[in-house]
Amino acid sequence: MPSRIHESVITVPFDSNIYLIGGFDRRGRSIRSFYFDTSRPNYGWRDIPKMLVGRERPSAIAFNGKLYVFGGTRNIYPQAETFDPETNEWIPLHEPNWELETQGGLAFTIPDDKSDIKLMVVCTDDYDKSLNTYDVKTQSWDHFELQCCSELGLDKAAIFANGVVYWYSKKQNNLLGYDLASRNWFPDPVAGLEEANVFPHRTDESPVWILHLGGETMCLTWYVKTHGSATNMTVYCTTFRVDKCDNGKGETILVATVESSACSHVNGSECLDFIAL
Repeated sequence: MPSRIHESVITVPFDSNIYLIGGFDRRGRSIRSFYFDTSRPNYGWRDIPKMLVGRERPSAIAFNGKLYVFGGTRNIYPQAETFDPETNEWIPLHEPNWELETQGGLAFTIPDDKSDIKLMVVCTDDYDKSLNTYDVKTQSWDHFELQCCSELGLDKAAIFANGVVYWYSKKQNNLLGYDLASRNWFPDPVAGLEEANVFPHRTDESPVWILHLGGETMCLTWYVKTHGSATNMTVYCTTFRVDKCDNGKGETILVATVESSACSHVNGSECLDFIAL
């Protein structure tokens, strides 16, 4: 692991590579990024060219052979940029007419029903949260506000799967679903998880990750540090699938089926991020 990146990096899987984007080091927000080729592990971590601006835990995604990076802090230009491994350079994206206030937010792709063009969608990490779409073909932006976010207490942990954005609510200690097509929250939290005891205890100050493993299968991961230790921890991981069901009242709800649960003890390292490969 590169020692020059201390914290607040974002991790992005890209083909056989794992990229570490931005972060925060001794000089402040980092413009440096690194990659690790899992097919050539002996090469270790290698640099890529510096970004155009320093970014602290931006949103990022690999799409169509390029890396797209959004936000990371306020009052920066460009707000978004893309890295092309073929040309080995960063290029600024067209600027939106509003600020992408995203730190640790979510970036994913969705099909556009009208033209079947893939869109970049960035979930911002501001107080009220919004969804921002970037059309790669037309290089245009759009966005809309999510409702009731402050009341729901949404965490940074979120994924997109099968038309639904899933968010972990730290305030409610459960998983919520947002239907992207109707732009409405599902009436109830995802059922079947709280009974399976997959969430951290409310007294734990535990960060939570949600990973999409493909199809309807997801993984919820969190850890608890050993008392008095900064680098020893117990990592909990639960895989489950989510299906849409009728609740008997004419409403669609989300129901989870737990497939496996495990915990592992990790010594001598500090966890910054989890990814699914």
